[in-house]
Order: sequence, then C-alpha cells, then structure tokens
Amino acid sequence: MARHIVCLTFDFDTMSGFIARGMTTPTPLSRGEFGARAASRIPALLQSRSIRSTWFTPGFTIETYPRECEAVIEASHEIAHHSWAHVPPADQQREAEEADMERANHAILRLTGRKARGYRSPSWDLSPNTIDLLVRHGFLYDSSLMGADYLPYRARQGDVAELGKPYKFGAELRLMEMPISWSLDDYPHFEFVRTPQAVLPGLQSARGQLDR
Repeated sequence: MARHIVCLTFDFDTMSGFIARGMTTPTPLSRGEFGARAASRIPALLQSRSIRSTWFTPGFTIETYPRECEAVIEASHEIAHHSWAHVPPADQQREAEEADMERANHAILRLTGRKARGYRSPSWDLSPNTIDLLVRHGFLYDSSLMGADYLPYRARQGDVAELGKPYKFGAELRLMEMPISWSLDDYPHFEFVRTPQAVLPGLQSARGQLDR
C-alpha cells in the first residue's frame, strides 16, 4: 500500500492574535483563553492515535500559559516559532522583526532547552527581510509560503517582482519550505473575525447572499 504522510500542525495563539489586531475587549480575549483550555485536550487525543504534531507557538503563549505549553512538550510534540506577539512581519521594520524573533526564540529555549527549528509567520505573510533573518538565526524550515501543494521545496532569497517585467527568481537556500494553503486551513472556513477595518471576505459574501 502507498504510504501517506501528513503534517498535523496547530497555531497555539491564545489571545495573541486578538491583541495584535487591537481586539482587547473581554469577549475576544475570552475566546483566546478558551484556546488554552481546549489545547489541553488535544495531546491526549493525539496520543491515543500515536500521532505527533507541531505546535507553532508565540512567545506570548509560552509566557502566559507555561503549564499548557509544558504539556505539549511532555507529550513529545514539537514547539516551533510563531513570533512573540503575533504581529505579521510584513508590518514590521527589520529591527523590530528581528527583536521579536529573538525574544520568541529565547522563550522557546527556556521551555524546550533548544531554539526553534521551524518558523511560521503570523497571518502567513513574510516581510522582505524574513527569509534572511531565518537563515541568519539558524532555522531549518519555514511554513508560511504557498509555492507548492504537498512537496517541500527550498526557500529563495533575492526574488524580484516589478510591474511590467518578468518575475526574477532568486537563489535557492538550505532553508526548506513546508508549503501551506489557506484552502487547507480550517480557520477561514470556521472562524469569525470582525475588526474595525474588515470582516473575513467569506463572511461578507455570505452576508450578501442573505441580503438578496
């Protein structure tokens, strides 16, 4: 029989994503709190099926919920990097992005005894500096890009995108890309997010159908 391999991953954000979006009223924060409560149930389920997974965990979560994060480690799951404050790197200057990356890595080091091997960007959006910083800080893989479906590929540095010109591909690096896709993630299908600026497009489409 063919062997099928799936990477099962979780983004253990708790309140960090809401705070990063400015959603600091009690109800959205309570939803983040429930994330920590629900996460305590997952390791037991995975253990019952002999499944190991990767938890992309912000430094915020590690320092806010140390016991819950220790339980993930004790169940033999990987803790990977997911920033400290869940601010998308594309919204940061290089110095701020690197400081956030280092702070989160120190939190992971204190928790696990080693710095993170893997990285996933908040909101899956990298800055022009992220790949360079990941290489500089010794990461082995990233899981933020969508250039393939099921097969890993090498991240590149130095791509050039200019309007009206062919795309220029940069140099391949040792950093491996574990591709992802919004269509394979459960968040867009089941989550509801309303900020002062936007509602998820899928919800806007659904509202339009109801208004007809």
